[in-house]
Formats: sequence, structure tokens, C-alpha cells
Amino acid sequence: MQNLNRTMILIKHSYIFLFLAIAVCGWAESEPVSSMINAGDTVYINYTCRTDTGEVLITTDPDIANAEHLVKSTAFWDQSSYDDVRITAGTDAFAKRQKSLKFFDLEIYDRFSQALVGKKKGQSFDLELKAQLPQGLDNTIRYHIDPKTREVPIIKKMSLYNYTRSMGKAPVVGDTWPHDKTPYARVLSFDEKNVTYELIAPDGYPVATRWGMAFSKKMGDRMVSTIDAKVGTLVRWNRVLGKIIEVNDTQIKVDYGHPFGGEHLKCRVEIAADRDEKTEGKKQ
Repeated sequence: MQNLNRTMILIKHSYIFLFLAIAVCGWAESEPVSSMINAGDTVYINYTCRTDTGEVLITTDPDIANAEHLVKSTAFWDQSSYDDVRITAGTDAFAKRQKSLKFFDLEIYDRFSQALVGKKKGQSFDLELKAQLPQGLDNTIRYHIDPKTREVPIIKKMSLYNYTRSMGKAPVVGDTWPHDKTPYARVLSFDEKNVTYELIAPDGYPVATRWGMAFSKKMGDRMVSTIDAKVGTLVRWNRVLGKIIEVNDTQIKVDYGHPFGGEHLKCRVEIAADRDEKTEGKKQ
């Protein structure tokens, strides 16, 4: 009888161990292998990058881009549309396309591409980006000198097509723009090809430029704008970032050599979960 009880106990324990083994294997298999990102995988990401001071430089999030309470960098890239970005993990394909000055967005994507390997789809992570000055960069390309003061005629013309596209309506003599603040210009006349307009901004009228705010003043038949440029200001020239390094009475000198304008960027990256490859995304 005792032997029978021992046998029953052993059988019972064997079933328990078998059940546990099956459960452990099931749990191990519940982690999908496909969620791990390998070199060559295509993934979709959303991201926001800020400067050391916390200013937003670039983002794929429209809520962040349009949030008035968030401080934007002077070089903030205000895009026409915002969407997730498609990136191939583990490559540096973007940098290889660039022969001289580096596009800062492509440099960012290369860093993201390397950091994605080993991560999981659906994961979010923080990444600090530091850029080194490219070797052998020609100083004639690296440094740009721009005038601090600019002059334009008070009476100007633009094509009827550009006017209609910008204003969203046909021109009317006497119309002024912009409509949400002190008018800067007024329509004088137009024909089937062009719109003639007059600059009517009062002295001291602020105008945003990539070097900083400029302030306008009428001088005869010219409108003269002087830029209030400051050393250390980030400047974006299309897709190239620079930093103002010298300012005098007449000129502004910008260093475009560093991919991130000499800044260390702090980025928050969100990897999308598995999605249909046919879903629209911004291809990079």
C-alpha cells in the first residue's frame, strides 16, 4: 500500500513538472521574434529632437509643432505636413549621399538607423546625438558671410499665380496683407500676369529672417531692413544647420560645418508596432 501511494505521488509530481515545463515554453514563445529589429529591417518612427536648452528643433508630431507654449529653436523646421518616417535599420545610406555640407535631417536619420538595431517594435527610447566636424571640409563651403542690412524697392511685383496661391484668392486693388497684424503691403494694380504692390510697413516693423528678427525703415523709394543678429544663434539654410559666429555693423558670419550647428541634440524616438507596408508614411 505504501509503495502504491509513493507511486501515485511520483506520478502526480511528474504531471506537475510536465505542466510547468509546457507553461514555461509557452511563455518563452509568447515573445514574438519578429518584434526584434535587425539590420536591414524597415521600421516606422515618430520623433522629436530638442537642443541642449530644450528648444524644439525638429519633430514629426503635429501637436508638438503647433503647440504655442513650447519654445521652438530659431532654426525650427516648420514642415507643411507631419507624418511618421520610414527608416531602414543599421545603415548609413544618407551620409554617403552627401559630398560636402551635411543635411541635418539625414544625419539624424543615420543616427536613428544605427540605434534601432536591437530595439523592439512598439518601443520608445531617448537618444542623445553628438556630431563631429566632417574631415576635409572646404572653408569656402563651411563659412558664409551675409549682409546685415538689406534693401528692397518699395514698389514691387509678383506673378498673379504666386499671389493667388499665397493669398488663396484673386487680387483686389487696395487689399493689404498680412490680415492678422499690422499690414506690410498693399495691392496697387494687377493684370493677367502680375500684381504690383507697395510696401507700407511702418518704421520698426519686425520681419522674421533665418538670422534673427529684422526691423524695417523707409528710406526714399527703398525699404531698408537691419537684422538683429546675435552670435550663437542657430540658422537653418534649407536642410543645412549653422550657427552665427561673428556679427559686425555690416556683416553676419555663419559656420555651416557642424551637422547639428555644434549642438548636442536630445531626441525622443517612438517605434511604431507592426503595420501594413502599404500604409502611407514619409519615406527617407
